[in-house]
Amino acid sequence: MWDICREMSFRIAWKPYMYSQTLPHLLRTMPAPTLVVWGEDDKVVPQSAGKRYVEVLPNAKLEVVKSCGHCIDMEQPETLAKLITNFIGRE
Repeated sequence: MWDICREMSFRIAWKPYMYSQTLPHLLRTMPAPTLVVWGEDDKVVPQSAGKRYVEVLPNAKLEVVKSCGHCIDMEQPETLAKLITNFIGRE
């Protein structure tokens, strides 16, 4: 099982590491308001990636959840729900 998980990690996160060169170009065309939520202590994907998303999305907002890692929905579901509810309510 460990080898299968390791192989899948390589497939989704290797060469280049969690980055698509076409993604920034595609995100520029996204007109919808977008909430980008990042864990302050995310050790899987750096916060700089979230900041980059916000830079290229025309109508985006970044929220960083303190004392939280990569899995915000599992680590702090109430905080995430509140952020989403507030974001949707502002539209």
